[in-house]
Amino acid sequence: MKYLFILFLFSLNLLYATPLTNTSNKLENFTISFLNDEYSLLSINDVSTTDFTQEIPSQFALGYNTGTAWFKITLSNQSKNNDFILYFTEPFWTNLDLYTQENGHWVQTKNGLAINLKDRSIKDLNPSFALHLNEGETKTYYIKGETVSSFIGEFQVYTKEAFYQPHRISLTDFYLFYSGIMLFILLLVSFLFSIIRDRIYIYYIAYVFSFIVWISTVASTYLLVGLPAWYEGLHATGTLVVLFLAMFSGSFLELKSKAPKMYKIFKAFALVSILFTISITLKVPYADLFFNLYSSVFFTTLLIVSLKAVQENYVENAKFYLIALLIYMPGMGLMTLVFNGLVPNNDFTRYLYIVGSFTEIVFFSYILVTRYNQNRNQKLRYQKELLLEKSKTELYLEAAIEERTQELQEMNKQLHLQTKELEETKEQLIIEASTDALSKLYNRRYFMDISKLMLETSKRYTQDLSLFMIDIDNFKNVNDTYGHEVGDRAIISCANTFKSIARHSDIVTRYGGEEFIILLPQTSLKDGLILAERIRRAINKTPIEVSDTQDLCISISIGVTQVNQDKDTSIGELIQRADKALYLAKDAGRNTVKSLC
Repeated sequence: MKYLFILFLFSLNLLYATPLTNTSNKLENFTISFLNDEYSLLSINDVSTTDFTQEIPSQFALGYNTGTAWFKITLSNQSKNNDFILYFTEPFWTNLDLYTQENGHWVQTKNGLAINLKDRSIKDLNPSFALHLNEGETKTYYIKGETVSSFIGEFQVYTKEAFYQPHRISLTDFYLFYSGIMLFILLLVSFLFSIIRDRIYIYYIAYVFSFIVWISTVASTYLLVGLPAWYEGLHATGTLVVLFLAMFSGSFLELKSKAPKMYKIFKAFALVSILFTISITLKVPYADLFFNLYSSVFFTTLLIVSLKAVQENYVENAKFYLIALLIYMPGMGLMTLVFNGLVPNNDFTRYLYIVGSFTEIVFFSYILVTRYNQNRNQKLRYQKELLLEKSKTELYLEAAIEERTQELQEMNKQLHLQTKELEETKEQLIIEASTDALSKLYNRRYFMDISKLMLETSKRYTQDLSLFMIDIDNFKNVNDTYGHEVGDRAIISCANTFKSIARHSDIVTRYGGEEFIILLPQTSLKDGLILAERIRRAINKTPIEVSDTQDLCISISIGVTQVNQDKDTSIGELIQRADKALYLAKDAGRNTVKSLC
């Protein structure tokens, strides 16, 4: 009874086996079994004893699923060949491992993005496995797959001789050729941009480059240059394609001037694309699925806007843009539907986007080349018109110019000298009127004028405004002990320190004697205290030369306040409050910073 059961299982296995015959070197379009391990709990031993109830075609599209995909392929060798290659067309699966039973044990062959190219048994970007079947032998193979993308792909079986045939054109070869053409177009447009500094060329360069990068992730050709595997790359780079297409389209169709509201929507599309790039890269759950839905909305909107642009003649060549879009969108739409498992996966639905995208990019390139030629022709036309106009007036002007040249040169010379003198006098008067002669800081008069304006600005726009009142500690003793010359040096040294630390927008003023005021726009009390402390420490570290053998160290006290938007009506109120804070600093022993609100 036991042997009859084994014989029954063997005959059942033969019944569902896919035959390998001498009639073809490549087997495709056959049936395989599929099992979705939703929680990734099953081992190969569990799977090998589980019934696979779902039969799917070898070229399949099952949409976005969680967990692990298990495939069961049974092959019966009815040919004279013994060695075959199991080939999978989609290289972006994270893991795609083959399980073969040898001598009662399961032998695992690892493949997929998680396995370095140099570590694969067959050095191909697409997962490939060597199979050995004797003539008349039937074997069952299990493939375990994991991906952050859609459950999509195609299994093909080659004879070993056909697979390694030198003239066999693989998907990788096709993608590399396609990327080469895109790179040539990229270089062409970059050349045009080097001549015409138009932003639209930058957007298009970024769009074509992002498309090349996306194709590289689709085909995993980036692995050829030693880059690490990027599991989320397929969708993450897809978001960049949408981002730069939105920016290029908005610029080309001149939506900013022709349809401002739609221009804002396109800017929103670009922003959302960036958010999707970040979320997919960070592996946010279902971000790639939502991106597919979002891209469908974007392309639908883009098509509607393009139709309106043609109807209302937004720009020249808008009709060519629409034609390119109409060719491009069906392929991309079918690919999106295939990835979501909504339409069957076949060579037409899966790869039509390549023809569409190539045609679209060629059309776009034609549009930009035409735009370049139009700009160049327009420029040449203007130059021709200017030359013609010049030739008409040149003879008339030559005589008048010659007659007036000497007179004008003399007049210009005198005028230049007078203007220069006036400007120098004006600058000197402005400096003298607003600058303290000793410290080279703003004087009190200038401060009172400018501070009123800055206070009004602060209150009008509700901006922070802080004020420092600074006094050199024991300055009378410095004058009495070392003389007024040393006192002047102390004032100059302090002024230089204030200017080196203060910002260009700050008003640094010698208010009188050894007193200084610094007015700081857009500065809160907290930030002002930090800056005041920096100034105080800097003064402490800056010695004043008394003689060749003696230096003098001085200190300052600083009172800090900021504008009260509700109460302060004049700059004098800030000065009084800062002055009170200064007295607090003096009472606290000098060489310190105090504040009052």
